[in-house]
Amino acid sequence: QTPAPLLQRMATIVEKSMGGASGGLYSLFLTAGAHSVMASVSPASWSAALKAGVASIIRYGGAEPGDRTMLDPLHAATEVLQALEAGTDDPMAALREAVEAAENSAQRTASMAARAGRASYVSTDRLTRPDPGAQAVAIWIRAIYNSLEKSLS
Repeated sequence: QTPAPLLQRMATIVEKSMGGASGGLYSLFLTAGAHSVMASVSPASWSAALKAGVASIIRYGGAEPGDRTMLDPLHAATEVLQALEAGTDDPMAALREAVEAAENSAQRTASMAARAGRASYVSTDRLTRPDPGAQAVAIWIRAIYNSLEKSLS
């Protein structure tokens, strides 16, 4: 059994339960990612799932990396995992670097101009903190890493 059905169920739940665009975007992200872990579960398939989810958000959500959205930390984590995928024998070290990239990217949204999402309607001088959606992504990516680290030790 793979986690694909779980991701698909989560996609349905967030689409129905979350307000704003985030529910739809998370649903797209999870649905696209589920396809990558249907046949096998490995660090490479999870990396592919993250990449597919990010591509889905870009395609249907209209945001690009650097637009001060939840996409920024997702994209940063994906880029790190893709770069490290072939050259590491330690998937947890690669995941740790991806988590740190996501957290740093989320913090950098504080100084970005909002070109997409709800923040794009707010005056730039009022946007002094990190994007909440980006912060949420950094938090759940860190939680996944911490859970995996604990279960493997």
